Amino acid sequence: MSGKELVVPDWLKAKIESGEAKADADKVVSTVESVPRISLKSRRFNFIENGEVVMKTADPIHVVIVGVQPEHGMAKTFYEGAYEPGDSSPPDCSSYDGIRPDSWISNPQSENCATCPNNKWGSAKSMSGGKAKACRDSKRLIVINGKNVKDGTAFMLNVTVASLKNLSDYGKQLAKQGLPLEAIMTTVGIDEDSDFSKLTFAAAGVLNESQGVIALQRSAERAWASDTPAIEHQTSSAPVVTAQPQAEPEAAAPAPVAPVAATPAEDADMDKLLNSW
Repeated sequence: MSGKELVVPDWLKAKIESGEAKADADKVVSTVESVPRISLKSRRFNFIENGEVVMKTADPIHVVIVGVQPEHGMAKTFYEGAYEPGDSSPPDCSSYDGIRPDSWISNPQSENCATCPNNKWGSAKSMSGGKAKACRDSKRLIVINGKNVKDGTAFMLNVTVASLKNLSDYGKQLAKQGLPLEAIMTTVGIDEDSDFSKLTFAAAGVLNESQGVIALQRSAERAWASDTPAIEHQTSSAPVVTAQPQAEPEAAAPAPVAPVAATPAEDADMDKLLNSW
């Protein structure tokens, strides 16, 4: 991309000064690029801020999930052509709530997602040759580094269709015990036996009280919502939990999640777990 500064002719200066022309080129600037996010390029977790990779690791990451978008249903993403490795072009159509195309889409494929032909089974083929949808389903998780629940950056992690079952199973496991996502340290990994970046989810433990109160507050405040229209305009139908912090010593480690099936992370010392990345 060229950073060359253009010479503004007198006629255009006059138009801008008189208000006949607006200096509004910033309206095409993508806010998505500025949203901290985690990509899975090269089967690694790449933490990206302001377009720059600030950390990357192939090891499992330990995070706290403070938001899910959309809370009900699926986000939708459609590309007209076949995916090309390394291509960062925006989708031809997308919907953050799975109900209607996003407002920034110039050529929506349908007025709403329910009637869109690209959202129907059989509109595309899977890698194995079976029926699939041309429009891809996904969930967006807002996660913070388990090392810094209070001040850690909120990153967006896109969970694509290949990983949705694992995410759903994890959610059912926690829901069975009536546990909120925000109170759990979640270990996210990449399935080594999969040919693509398929995510795995496991509960590492329950946050101690001081960490848990902060995580619940951050989830309720939704401070990340102003960073992207896709998140900002999503409303929540769930009750908001408002927790008040109490001044007391921080516990050495989160309590284990029980009585779910044990995983290696659940038996590990939490400090050692977090110091591993």
